[in-house]
Amino acid sequence: IRSWTLEEKEFAASLADLVSAKYEALERDYSEKELNKARLRAEESDRLKTSLLANMSHELRTPMNSILGFSELMLNDSDDPEVIFYTKKIHGAGKRLMNTLQAILELADLEATRSKLILREVDLMKALTKILAPFQALASEKGLYLVTEFAQRIHVLADENLLKLVFQNLIDNAIKFTESGGITIETAQKEKDKTVWALLQIKDTGIGIASDDFERIFQEFRQASEGYNRRFEGTGLGLTLSSKMIRIMGGDITVESELGLGTIFSVWLPLVSVSARKKDRAVSVDEGNGLPPVVKVQKPPALPLILVVEDNDDNAEIVKLYLKSKYRIDRAPDGYTALQMADQKQYKAILLDINLGTGKDGLKIATELRVKKSYTKTPVIALTGYTMSEDKEKIMEAGCTHYIAKPFTKSELVGVLASALT
Repeated sequence: IRSWTLEEKEFAASLADLVSAKYEALERDYSEKELNKARLRAEESDRLKTSLLANMSHELRTPMNSILGFSELMLNDSDDPEVIFYTKKIHGAGKRLMNTLQAILELADLEATRSKLILREVDLMKALTKILAPFQALASEKGLYLVTEFAQRIHVLADENLLKLVFQNLIDNAIKFTESGGITIETAQKEKDKTVWALLQIKDTGIGIASDDFERIFQEFRQASEGYNRRFEGTGLGLTLSSKMIRIMGGDITVESELGLGTIFSVWLPLVSVSARKKDRAVSVDEGNGLPPVVKVQKPPALPLILVVEDNDDNAEIVKLYLKSKYRIDRAPDGYTALQMADQKQYKAILLDINLGTGKDGLKIATELRVKKSYTKTPVIALTGYTMSEDKEKIMEAGCTHYIAKPFTKSELVGVLASALT
């Protein structure tokens, strides 16, 4: 090389630079291809996971709707103490399984939920009041008190649906781990880290938690009591979900406890200004002219006609039994029949399963119903085992006006239907 001319050395250097640049380009190209492959693999993995969870949800919720539905009807209709005893056991086991499934699906769906968070001003007292009734009954069954101390009307910035799930988890835990005494739910405004927060505290007189377990109880599938000899049922997901939900809403959950002396869970939420209360307006009553009213005897109006589109015989029968005293029911076992029946009769509302086996699914049926002039404004209520956030979005976009996840109770179905027809 020392004998090379200047021109030869410059040529060699240029050639080396060219080779080096070409190598770097090939390396970048290879890296980009590998990154692209990795992205495609991740997207495929996410798609398969979403599909698996959606199918698992549907396949478990559909039979659970029959188990919980028929057992609820038996509890309400039977006078035989032995039948009631066994039916309560069936219903309780079904609800436990359903709660486990719900917790797993919520955890899997939480990342998707993060991007679709709807933060609004929420009245904390109203949100709590809406969910308290069943817990008051549950506490009463155990001989516990459940009291609320709302010092003032506090409004927070939160997603109300997630907020209710958090409250349900925390109150359910408080009742589960308390054998005597009770639970107190308090709200207040309190300063923390130089910021004023809305504070919700759920205080119980239960078994308490050792300080060494404070971190563990917020981990997935973990409980303070674990192993084959654990004392309490559950997946260990409730506090994990609650903590993650509160944090994606900009808040925090903290715990204070001593073994044998009870536990306090504190939920810190972003505070917003209290909305101005609307003054109650006096309603004037027309007393009439003093004459006795004229009473006209009329035939009772015909019950509203409802179409139930459901391929599962058991689930269709449950809907009929739930609604038999309030509505007339027609049933279509598949999408093709449903569209034919909708052409022949005018239904007040349509209860629509989404997975209808072979043929058209519920999404296509909802879309085609909306094309018909007589059904542009008819309530179409989805009754489905598909409960992931993306599923609900697709269902509503297809033309459904309401959404009920399986398994559902009689009161839930009756309530949604009544609301849809008002």
